[in-house]
Amino acid sequence: MNIDVKRWSELEYPITLALETEQDGSKCWVAEIPMLKGCMGVGDTKEEALALLEDAKKAWLEAAVSMGETIPLASGRHPVASGKFTVRLPKTLHRDLVIDAKQEGVSLNQYVLFVLVNRDKVEGSAPTINRIHHVIKQIQQDNPEHCPSGEQALPTKTLTP
Repeated sequence: MNIDVKRWSELEYPITLALETEQDGSKCWVAEIPMLKGCMGVGDTKEEALALLEDAKKAWLEAAVSMGETIPLASGRHPVASGKFTVRLPKTLHRDLVIDAKQEGVSLNQYVLFVLVNRDKVEGSAPTINRIHHVIKQIQQDNPEHCPSGEQALPTKTLTP
């Protein structure tokens, strides 16, 4: 296992564990890491499912690293988030966001949340969104400890006005 995979595999991803009933009536335990799509372990016991999940996690990460795929950051790596944070913006960007939010008929918070959630889906977007994208990239560059192995937590796609 290369060092990048070892480093990623040490991160603690949230796990779901459920007892499921098969079509034939038999029961099995399914352990899954939802952040790593398709990464799961199935066993007759919780312990077996969790052990198989750990093997699947390592295989999933090895495949992602070898293919150069972006690996989602494990939420267990960071402190618990309250859902609220403060961002300092240039006054002109703040003004433009307020104007855009009013034009959309929503609050500033709702508008900024919409922009962040849809940051990689918005094509031909307003210049304000491009400026927000630039601020996000700057935050990533200023805080590389939040992106192991140089991975980007957010897409780096440039939006065009």
